[in-house]
Amino acid sequence: MKIGIIGCGAIGTSVLKHIFLNFRNHLQIYIYDNNFQKMNEIKKEYPEVRIKRSLNSIVKECNFLIESASIKCVHQLLPVLNKYPRDVLFMSVGGLLGKDKILTALRQKGKKIIIPSGAIAGIDGIKALAGLGIKKLVLKTFKPREVLKDAPYIRKNQIKIKKSNSPQLVFKGNVKEAVKAFPKSINVSATLLIYSRLKEFEVQIYASNDRERITHIIEMISDISQLTITCHNFPSSENPRTSSLAIASACMEVKNYIEESLNI
Repeated sequence: MKIGIIGCGAIGTSVLKHIFLNFRNHLQIYIYDNNFQKMNEIKKEYPEVRIKRSLNSIVKECNFLIESASIKCVHQLLPVLNKYPRDVLFMSVGGLLGKDKILTALRQKGKKIIIPSGAIAGIDGIKALAGLGIKKLVLKTFKPREVLKDAPYIRKNQIKIKKSNSPQLVFKGNVKEAVKAFPKSINVSATLLIYSRLKEFEVQIYASNDRERITHIIEMISDISQLTITCHNFPSSENPRTSSLAIASACMEVKNYIEESLNI
């Protein structure tokens, strides 16, 4: 079995380590990143890893792909998958919005599209209520001020991140607007949108004084249930914009896929 990891940042590297720890004797592992130096560094640490230098080549080579790069990369990857259908796990879920036609085509060809729960919990309840109708859904995300202050949206709109004991609202809009404004740090909103089957919902992003945690609060109302789901996540030590829970979620999904595919 050949597995391809696209994107060698915090998530991709952590998934690679997880695979080597548990399945190194069962798989061939390929990596691709537009940062060739990063790939070479990984190759030194894991000599068995094989480097690919284009999306086309890694897609053609592998049976299962793990995307952990960026929304831009997803947009480049989807047309390649249309030509060479593969099972894929997507972490940059914002890149899938508005791409239903290609995703449906892949599923019709028997390919698995895996979208991990990422940095949030309660997806099972949201999926259950989606079929019955969700009346209202709001996502409130609280990120450390130090993480948000350099975001392109903050700089472009000249938003001053203030020192305060209270969280500062820096963004309020729908999911598509949030993903466009914060493409590297609000993929949870896209995950919720896909699993809730809603056309849109409100996203609020706050700059928080809490330097140690990223918090997501999901508030949902339906005819049969009112849910409030709060997730306090510790950031990854390698990338403070990424929750450690998101990495753990990706590793779990990869583990389940490999064990099911290899019957181990």
